[in-house]
Amino acid sequence: MKKLNEARPWPLSILMIAPEPFFTPRGTPFSVYFRIKALTDLGHQVDLVTYHLGQDPKIDGLNIFRIAAFPGVKRIAIGPSWSKILLDILVFFKAWSLLRNKNYHIIHTHEEASFMGTIFRWYYRIPHLYDMHSDLAQQLANFKMSGASVLAGLVRIGERWVINHSDFIIGICTTLGETIRSLNANASWSIIENSPLPYKAELGDPELEQRVEQLLQPIANHLIIYTGTVEVYQGLDLLMDAAEKVIEVRTDICFVIIGGSADQVRELQAQLDRRGLSASFRLIGQRPPEEIPYFLDRATMLVSPRIRGTNTPLKIYSYLASGVPIVATDLLTHTQVLDHETALLVAPGSEALAHGILTVLDQPELGHTLATAAEKKYRECYSYDIYLTKVSAAMETAMANWEKKSNGLTHDHYTTRLYRQKKFARSFDDERFGSVFGHYLSNLETLDFRALLGPSAGVTILDAGGGTGRIALPLTNDGAQVTIIDTSIEMMAIAREKTRSQAQLMNLVCGSVAELPFADQSFDWLISSRVLMHVPQWRNTLSEFCRVSRVGLIFDFPPLIAFPALAVPFLWLKKFFSRKTQNYIVIHVSQVISELGRHGFFPKKIQRRFFLPIGFYRKINSPTLTMALEKMFRILHLTSFFGAPVTLCAVRAEQMAGFKHSQSDSEILTGSGSSKDLGSSSQIPK
Repeated sequence: MKKLNEARPWPLSILMIAPEPFFTPRGTPFSVYFRIKALTDLGHQVDLVTYHLGQDPKIDGLNIFRIAAFPGVKRIAIGPSWSKILLDILVFFKAWSLLRNKNYHIIHTHEEASFMGTIFRWYYRIPHLYDMHSDLAQQLANFKMSGASVLAGLVRIGERWVINHSDFIIGICTTLGETIRSLNANASWSIIENSPLPYKAELGDPELEQRVEQLLQPIANHLIIYTGTVEVYQGLDLLMDAAEKVIEVRTDICFVIIGGSADQVRELQAQLDRRGLSASFRLIGQRPPEEIPYFLDRATMLVSPRIRGTNTPLKIYSYLASGVPIVATDLLTHTQVLDHETALLVAPGSEALAHGILTVLDQPELGHTLATAAEKKYRECYSYDIYLTKVSAAMETAMANWEKKSNGLTHDHYTTRLYRQKKFARSFDDERFGSVFGHYLSNLETLDFRALLGPSAGVTILDAGGGTGRIALPLTNDGAQVTIIDTSIEMMAIAREKTRSQAQLMNLVCGSVAELPFADQSFDWLISSRVLMHVPQWRNTLSEFCRVSRVGLIFDFPPLIAFPALAVPFLWLKKFFSRKTQNYIVIHVSQVISELGRHGFFPKKIQRRFFLPIGFYRKINSPTLTMALEKMFRILHLTSFFGAPVTLCAVRAEQMAGFKHSQSDSEILTGSGSSKDLGSSSQIPK
C-alpha cells in the first residue's frame, strides 16, 4: 500500500514574487493581497518577495522579504517604467537568494516576475504558477514608454515563452484568457477574477464607521462615490464633465473620489477649482482597505467612468457586493462582469454618463433592482468561498501538471486534454446524455450505483473522475457526503454550478485518479464511472482506489470478451487514417478480480449491462426497443457472458461479514467468471 508521506506535501511552501509596491491600495497589489489571503486560509505558507515600498499587512502564514531601498525611488507609478526594470533586477536576486537557502514546493509569480519564475523553474526544477494580471505587451503600448514598440514585440515573444513553460496560468478576466489561448492553445489555465473578500460582512466596527463619517462631513443627501486609482484611463475627466451637467439639475449631491497619492489629489483638486466644481466634490485620497466597505455603504450610487482598457477593474467586484446601484461605461473592461441587469451601462461620453446618474437618482426603484441583482450575482459567482475553491484548484493543478512532466508523462491522455477544454466540458453532458437514450442510460447507471451502495445517508463517498457530478449529485440528494476528484477544472465548475442551483454542497478536488491525494481508507466507498478504461495504468489506478476505500468500491469497465473488443480491426484502421482516434483499455474480468484480491478486496456483485454495443443503441435512440432487445439477450444468457460494460461492486475482506450474498449475486458472479472470458488486456483505438 502507498504510504501517506509519499503523497503531495501539505501545506505547501510557496515562494511568491510580486514586483509591486506591496501593499498599497490599488489594482494588482490588491489582487496579490487576496491571493495570499486565500492561500494562507487554505493552510499554505507564503514567502513574498516584493519592492521596498508599501505596508506590511497582518496575514498569518505570510513572510515578506523586501529588496533594499533604491536611491531616489519613493513612489512607483502604475504601469511599466524604467525604474521598475531596475527594481525588478533587485527582486530577481532577492528571490534567488531565498531559493538557494530554502526548499519551496512551488513558485507563484505575478506580472513580469513570470520571466523570473520560468528561469527558476528550469534551474531549480520547481513548478511555476503564473498569475497574469495584464497583457504586458499591451501595457507598453497603453503607457507609451520610450521605445515601447520594439519592447512590445520582444515582450510578446517572452510572454509566449513564459506561457509555454508555466505549469498553470491564472488570467483575471476573459480577455486575458483569450490572450493565453492565442499564445498557446494547449496551455493549462483558468480565469480567477480579482474578487475581494466579502464586503458587507466586514461592517460593524464603530471606530471605522466614525472615521469614515468624519471624512465625509458635511454629508450631502446623495453621495456618488468612485474608488480606485486616478490614472487617465480611469475617466475622471469624463466624470467631471458629467458632473457639470448633473449639478445643473440636482444640487443635493456630492461626488466622492477615494484614491490617488497626495500629489495626484492636489492636481485633481486644482482641476476642480478651475472648473468651479470644488463644492460638489470631496477628494478623500488613498484609504486602507478596511475602510472601503463603510464608504460604499454610505453611497447612493457607485460610478466607474473608465474610458479604455480590457481588464476588469478590481473595484467592480466590491461594487457588486455592496448592495448599491452601479453606473459604468458600456465597455469591455466592465461588461466582462457587468450587464444591463446588474448595472446601468452608458456610452463613454459626458452626456450619457450624466443622464445615467440622473436616471438612478430620479428612479430609486430602478437603483434598488440593479443593486439587488448585482449583490445576487456576487454571491453566486464571485463570493469568497467560490474564490477560495478556484485558487485551491489552480494550485493543485499546477502541482499535478509538474508531477506529470517530472515523471516523464509529457502528453496528456486525450480525455484529459478534452475535458479541460471549456467548450467540450460545457457540451459533455448534453452530447453524451442529452438524447432520449442518453437520459435513459444516465438514469440506469445512477440507479445501478444507488442499488449497489444501499442506504447512503451519512456515508462518505469519493467519486473518482466524477466530472460534472452526474452520479455524485443524486447521491448527495440521498444524504451522502460526496467528494469529486477530477483533472478538469472546467468539468468541476459545472458540478459546482449544479450544487449551487440546488443549495447543495459537494467537495471538489482537482487531481489525478492515479495519484489520489488522500490518506488510506479516507472514504467509506469509492465509485467511478467510465474512468478505468481511460487511464494509462489501470492496475496502479485500481490500487489507489483500494487504498482510499474503507468499505468498498463500485466501478465499471469494458470487458475483453464483448463487442468493444470485437471492434479492434476496424478501430485500428480508423486510427491509421485519423490521428484523433485514441486508445481505451478493455480488461479481462478475472484480471480485475485478481488485482482486487491482491489488495484485500473481494467481488460482492458483478453486473453486465448490454449485449449489443452502446453506440448502436445511441443510434436507434429508443429506450423501449433497447429494453426489449436486451430482455431477449438476457433470456438467451448472452448478456451474462458477453455484456458490456461490467459494473463491479467489491468490498474489503474484513467487511464481507456485513454483506449477505443473494442467489442472484451468486449467479451473476458465476456467469461473469466463465472460462469463456479469457485473455489479457488490450489497447484498442477509439
